[in-house]
Amino acid sequence: LFCGIQQNHAEVFRDACEAFKPEVLADEDTIFHSGRMAKSLYVTQVGEFQITCDGMLNAPVYYLREQTWISELALYSKFVHQSTLTARSFADAWTLTCNDLLKCVGMDPTCVGMVYRYAQEFLIIAGAMTTEMPVEVVSLEAATKAFESYQRASQPLLSTVPYSIEEPEDRRRSAQHFIQRLTTETDGCEAILRKIPEVFKELEDERGIYAKLEFLDERNRAACSMLSIVLMMQNRYSDFVQLQSAEKRLTPATWRQWQSFIKWAQLGMEEQHALLVFLAIRGLGKVKALGNSLPQDERSPEDIVLSLLGGSDSFVPSYGGLSPAMQATIELTFGSLKGFSLPQLLQGENTPSQIMVLQQAVEEHGEELLRFFLVCQVAIMCGLAGAKNQMGSVFMDEQNSISMLTAISCLKEVQQVQCHTAYWGFILSRANRLGLPTGTLDQVVIARLACLCRITENDRSTLEEAWNTLHTPARRRLVENFLADGIEEVAYVFTFLPMYLANAKDNPSVGWSRAFVLLYDLLQLLNHDGCEEQASSATIVVNLSDIAAFAREAPSPRIFLVTAAHVRIVQAGSEIQLLIATAHKEKRAGQEGHDRQDLTGMMRAMMMKVEGLQEVLLGHEDHDLVHSAVPHGARWSYSSSSFAASDDVADIEESEGETMTM
Repeated sequence: LFCGIQQNHAEVFRDACEAFKPEVLADEDTIFHSGRMAKSLYVTQVGEFQITCDGMLNAPVYYLREQTWISELALYSKFVHQSTLTARSFADAWTLTCNDLLKCVGMDPTCVGMVYRYAQEFLIIAGAMTTEMPVEVVSLEAATKAFESYQRASQPLLSTVPYSIEEPEDRRRSAQHFIQRLTTETDGCEAILRKIPEVFKELEDERGIYAKLEFLDERNRAACSMLSIVLMMQNRYSDFVQLQSAEKRLTPATWRQWQSFIKWAQLGMEEQHALLVFLAIRGLGKVKALGNSLPQDERSPEDIVLSLLGGSDSFVPSYGGLSPAMQATIELTFGSLKGFSLPQLLQGENTPSQIMVLQQAVEEHGEELLRFFLVCQVAIMCGLAGAKNQMGSVFMDEQNSISMLTAISCLKEVQQVQCHTAYWGFILSRANRLGLPTGTLDQVVIARLACLCRITENDRSTLEEAWNTLHTPARRRLVENFLADGIEEVAYVFTFLPMYLANAKDNPSVGWSRAFVLLYDLLQLLNHDGCEEQASSATIVVNLSDIAAFAREAPSPRIFLVTAAHVRIVQAGSEIQLLIATAHKEKRAGQEGHDRQDLTGMMRAMMMKVEGLQEVLLGHEDHDLVHSAVPHGARWSYSSSSFAASDDVADIEESEGETMTM
């Protein structure tokens, strides 16, 4: 079990290890008695132990001198000990209770499912085994068999065919007939939604792979994405916006820009077929169990789907109905998604290095890939709110459409401009819409933070005030990181950063000011730990999910601000996960400053303030401190305290003035 948790749920494994409690034993100390209710798993560490099967005539006695796991049954069921465990010398052992294990796994639903399925296998196997050893010790053998059984069962549906398979040519004809009908007739939305699962078998209500895996929300989002892009290609405005509220509804003027985009994409019959197949199968990448057999570093959603495409087409029959050229296009699209995500650009999460990855793919495979890729991304976004209702797009309202069209406007010219120009062109365009100034480097970083914080015009002053509360060294370090390109300059890209900032804003004990302070602390921690030297690229991805969750729950400002002193760094190449110690996460208000790590955190905060005073006393200005952070190779001009885009962005905006005005 713990091997499986370590492989698939590193954070839970860390918490589970910390949940074990040490037991220091003297000679003749009894750990548990026969006839008593079992409460814990025991792991003997050092010393000699004796386990006796009491209540039996000539009861055998067993001596344990090596590390042994005892009484694992106590983690999954209630049972009475049938033997007595005693220390035969000074000894050490570790204990773990069922409640402590549940606390560790309870926050991760997929891990809960894993433990539940393993426990079922374990109880069946342990109950069927016969041996002379006490039942408490037999659990080790049962554990090995149960884990092997769980591993076989954790590949859901990959050993059975969920539905009858047509010949590829029949599937191709069926899909092409469906697409042809869409271009010549105007079926209602309900009729199209009924027809989609008939053509794209993955989405069938009962026999489709989504239904078999019980991932119905992903199936519904896929169907919504497919219907939405069909409505967009058919220019059916009223059907597309029917679920949108009046105050947020996509306007006819912006809809015309979407029509210009569809015209630019120039998708023929085969490309439309491939687009719908892509949308039908993409959601399968969210099923983590399908990636259990893949190497640990190849379990991204895109890797999972690509592994399915490389196997039997009985689970993704729609893919088998595509021509070889369109199959290659879909595989290239999934490969491109690994390197560049449009939603991440919209939120300011990524850097110019990710746009460079897209740029390189387009240079190698042509503009057709870019057109197909962008339409796929738009369709995905259209279906984000489709879990409950698929009759049109709720998500793609006026505000979200403007942001999307702005990003697309910058990306459409990715072959003609530098990646820095495309990236910062989007960020500054968003800033312009929010009325944010961009005359200094600090203001440019605030513009990027505005994307990360998902602010509206009403939040603008709050964000600026939070930034201005930071002392000089913190602002300097954050500016350097948020302006770094991840190509020639090392950039830490924080996944879950928008969630972190949203949770911080909603928690009165945190707020954006303290969130920025902790972010600076984390950057310092990463630097002191030598993460840059261990990384294999200039873009270092930092998983912030644990910190983001804590930002929502932190009970007091002081507990939150010393979090960096309780963080453990887990690094594998250019990927890092930050994990908070369980003891710190469980602290309550009033428990601040009672351990050495808290004092360390407070000392660090004091040192940062001292550094800030030193900078002020030395007469350094923010302008000078951050001037060196201008991205290498970016086509920007910096003069007279201004930060302006080069002519390339102006050219993009001018050329798109009629069809995709930003």
